[in-house]
Amino acid sequence: MLTADAVRSALERATVRTAGRRRLAWAVIAQPDLLTGAGYEAPTPAILRFISELVQAGATTVVNPACFR
Repeated sequence: MLTADAVRSALERATVRTAGRRRLAWAVIAQPDLLTGAGYEAPTPAILRFISELVQAGATTVVNPACFR
């Protein structure tokens, strides 16, 4: 399990702007399965970066999508 700080750091590396972070958060809230294999449906590339950052940080339930855009 990742700490809140690890998730926040992943988010900050995935997108720099506050508006981009909001869009990323809204997308994940609306479609949580983006983090468990459906990332290929991501409405923004920042989600793919976020997934990658979470996996690199050691997340075990977050899955890179089978096919990146």
